[in-house]
Amino acid sequence: MDIPLIENEMANSGIDVEAFEKMNLLAICQIPDPRNFREGSVFGYDSIVKGILADLKPPSIFRMVS
Repeated sequence: MDIPLIENEMANSGIDVEAFEKMNLLAICQIPDPRNFREGSVFGYDSIVKGILADLKPPSIFRMVS
């Protein structure tokens, strides 16, 4: 997926993407496809979420849209 395309779709829906990013309230990133994990997709999702949560600084809210 193309990150600028997602940002444009959000902006077209009335979300001030640039302002939220500047305030560190929004980060859009490409994640690996959990289906490609040898251990299975559940393990893949678990690994991805744990990696993202390890980088967050409190107080943070995490939402993943896939």
